[in-house]
Amino acid sequence: MKFEKQNMLINKTYDKVNLKDSKIINNLIFEIKEEYEDKWKSINKLNASISLPITLALESKNTKLIKKFENTLMNMDLVSDFKIEKFNNKEIVYKIMFASSPNKFLDEMLLFDFYINTTNEVWNLK
Repeated sequence: MKFEKQNMLINKTYDKVNLKDSKIINNLIFEIKEEYEDKWKSINKLNASISLPITLALESKNTKLIKKFENTLMNMDLVSDFKIEKFNNKEIVYKIMFASSPNKFLDEMLLFDFYINTTNEVWNLK
């Protein structure tokens, strides 16, 4: 399996399993499922005490993009808060508090088709 761009392999050997016994098979499936979930949880551990401030700008005239962006932020588990830091007729600058790494933020935003230019101190949503 692949989690967070990391390959994960859990290798288990089971001797003399009766494949006709559905109770045994269900127990094996449950055991394997729990192992993968535990591994996934360890990869995705959060340090809730750390919040990364991200400054990001959007074109102020693109109201459709602004609405989609704000709705996305409201529904992201790792976004603890966001606010408009400043705005003018060209752009809106947001301050976003994110409880993980910058790469995790960028990866999550890509899931919603948001492409972010990170070359400047204030990131820009394309």
